[in-house]
Amino acid sequence: MNTASSNAHAAHAPLTPAPAWYEQGLPHIWLPYSQMQTAPPPLPCVATQGSRITLADGRTLVDGVAAWWTACHGYNHPHIHAAAAEQLARMPHVMFGGMVHEPALRLASRLCACCRVTSNGFSLPIPAR
Repeated sequence: MNTASSNAHAAHAPLTPAPAWYEQGLPHIWLPYSQMQTAPPPLPCVATQGSRITLADGRTLVDGVAAWWTACHGYNHPHIHAAAAEQLARMPHVMFGGMVHEPALRLASRLCACCRVTSNGFSLPIPAR
């Protein structure tokens, strides 16, 4: 086995012992971005900051395949973190079952202002003029 594939395999080496939350919860989730029958065990993550992910065993990884928002803003961006904490402290969740709330309506208005809304739903953002 070459060094690159050895290192890639080592990054996915299962923890011994794995955290209890990992062993208890893993059988109950769907991992939509991998073929669960053949993929190596997922890495148990415990913290994030900027472009780095800390694993349960203390290893730190640089997230080179970050999600859209992480690639753009990094993990734990202070402004996003503060806005989420403020919202969670005030009202973490309200179903739209006969109710609405200000943050959702403001977001909907902002999204509709920057996108075309067609009979088929949203389309690409409106080009700048």
